[in-house]
Amino acid sequence: MSKIYRVDDKVYGVSIFLCIGTLEEYKAFLLRRFNVKLKTNISAGKYHALEHSSTGCQAHSIWMPEYEDCIADNVMLSHECLHAAISTLSFHGVEFSKDNDEALTYLHQFYYSQFLNKLNKKRRAVE
Repeated sequence: MSKIYRVDDKVYGVSIFLCIGTLEEYKAFLLRRFNVKLKTNISAGKYHALEHSSTGCQAHSIWMPEYEDCIADNVMLSHECLHAAISTLSFHGVEFSKDNDEALTYLHQFYYSQFLNKLNKKRRAVE
């Protein structure tokens, strides 16, 4: 895998992995880390919820073939972080709706901003 970033959500006890690299590298990561064999072929960003209801464990993985800090990549990352936030809250029984969406918006903001911070640290180190 070209690069893996990890954000740990201590409130809900979940880790989110952002994997940037080839699809084959991502498939190898899922198999090695979670014993999950990905059978589909995808060409752009993808989110996977890795949930075990019997044990109460949950993790998320996001795959992007590259990250160039452009609008399209940031929109894709935000989109996939929203999937992770929805899955986390649903897994833990937190209800949200158009009249009760603060938990969702804050969790999405947390995931997305944590990844942006990690990605920008990498970029600032290169400059």
